[in-house]
Amino acid sequence: MVSVERLVLQPPKKLGGKYMPQNTTPADGSFVLRFLAEFDSEDPLDQGRELIISYFLEDDTVAVFEKPKHNSGIRAGQFVSRGRHLVQGRPIEPSDLKLGSKITITGFNFVVKDADEYAKNMLAEMGL
Repeated sequence: MVSVERLVLQPPKKLGGKYMPQNTTPADGSFVLRFLAEFDSEDPLDQGRELIISYFLEDDTVAVFEKPKHNSGIRAGQFVSRGRHLVQGRPIEPSDLKLGSKITITGFNFVVKDADEYAKNMLAEMGL
């Protein structure tokens, strides 16, 4: 069927969501694991900056957002755009985002400090 739909053949798309729970209900949430992180840097400008690492279960992508901080002079919002980022040559997995772990995303070093309740429950179900 691929040759009928397009003139130039393309490989079939891979299905993401290998970490999606099997039995889901609308009360389960948005299927996004959110982790609170800080920079792993000695730079005084990076001290105290808090970021939220979001892991999207539906397509196994990651995005990083910076939390607003009053009178810091640093703009809050999207820090690293959503995409499939690599850690040590392989895609980031939820097991890489355990509490206290250090992770590098697009050249920035982060330390995972905390997670929301949904993320903690999912990691507990995975045995992490």
